[in-house]
Amino acid sequence: MSRKELVTRIKASGTKLNFSNWPIPDLNVNSVRLNVEEIKSFDFKIIEGVKCLHVPIGKASKAKIRITTTPTIKDIQELAYFRLILMASNGAAGEFVQELKKVKNSSSKLHYKDLNFTVDANILTEGTYFIKVLAEDSNNVVLNSDDRFKDDAVEKYWQELKESKPETEKVV
Repeated sequence: MSRKELVTRIKASGTKLNFSNWPIPDLNVNSVRLNVEEIKSFDFKIIEGVKCLHVPIGKASKAKIRITTTPTIKDIQELAYFRLILMASNGAAGEFVQELKKVKNSSSKLHYKDLNFTVDANILTEGTYFIKVLAEDSNNVVLNSDDRFKDDAVEKYWQELKESKPETEKVV
């Protein structure tokens, strides 16, 4: 029986489901931290002291991100995929532009993973962008929901903001 058929059958039976009585499994989503160790490309240029990926008009640029996780990649049983997302910088959490790549996790003894991706100039307008890297399980549940910011000043600001406004959340 397919999921759709099952849902249709439950709906047709008129059964009222009380989800508050259902046991919720421990998804272990808060214990994974992902670190971007480096990003490499022949198309990087330093512009006003900032490392920028220069994508020529009508072309595409190839790049590679090296990541590590805590615990190590091989020790995270739930880890199924890495998802690379291009985000437009908007002064806050960013706006989704495009999924660049979804990479299946493989069994490797290395403590890092290199993720290759391509950015096509045809999807970009002039502006500032960043790449978000997500570690996901087989159901697309994000495992790295509380990564540290690379810049220590930004991480310090985030910690102070959390203390003063506990309801503030990072957007994944």
